[in-house]
Amino acid sequence: MKKTDPSEMGGLVCFISHETHPRTPMLKFARDRKNYLQRLRRLKAGQPIKILDYLLSTEKVHLLVKAPALKTISTFMMQLQGTTARDYAKRKAVEGPLWKARYQMSLVQEGIHTLRCILDMALAVIGIPRIVHPAEWPYSGYQELAGSRKRYRITDQKIRLRCLLYDHRFKSLDDFRDCYIDAVEQRLDKQIFNALNLWEKAWAIGSREWIEKIARSIPKGIRTIRQMDTNDEFRTEASWMIIMSRKNKRPFIKELLN
Repeated sequence: MKKTDPSEMGGLVCFISHETHPRTPMLKFARDRKNYLQRLRRLKAGQPIKILDYLLSTEKVHLLVKAPALKTISTFMMQLQGTTARDYAKRKAVEGPLWKARYQMSLVQEGIHTLRCILDMALAVIGIPRIVHPAEWPYSGYQELAGSRKRYRITDQKIRLRCLLYDHRFKSLDDFRDCYIDAVEQRLDKQIFNALNLWEKAWAIGSREWIEKIARSIPKGIRTIRQMDTNDEFRTEASWMIIMSRKNKRPFIKELLN
């Protein structure tokens, strides 16, 4: 099978999710979430991986990243999650697994599909108790993307803008911020909250043409292609997804990209 160059796919953008073990709630308290974000900011400095968005809940980590290769993501996640677990285990004097299995990863096509993921991540905090607006949860990328946080930023603004230049909708960071804030407010008014479990479950999300192209690397018997039920302001530009019957998606991503 012919290997696929990430540049031919519009860039290697990945949605990553990792859940803490139920017995060891590493992200339950504000102190631990702050420590995680500080570590994330330090580790990403000087590395080829770029953070487009992030979200920490009390049980999960969600990252939207862009990287030149799959190995870059694996190395980065090994360092980030490994040091987080070791520091927590030492401070709390606990033993045993601290993360629930390995992290899950889904490929995301640049453009409207990346934007859709960013918006879904922003609204996912509404499920957290006493949170009625994304700006109220400081452990997500919302304040950075909306422009209210100027210092100690984790996300890469320029790279994010490049990932979204799919139809010249955004010519500047101000264009993106205006659209982002407006789209979030519209969704709040209309109560449109698309669950992140769709992004966690999918092997890849993008246009129908893009999805059908990369689906050729997966045996037909273990994958299904279907349209994503987005119900948002960009419904004229549908997102399609590949769902696999196998839980471990990583080997097929490696086969596609390496």
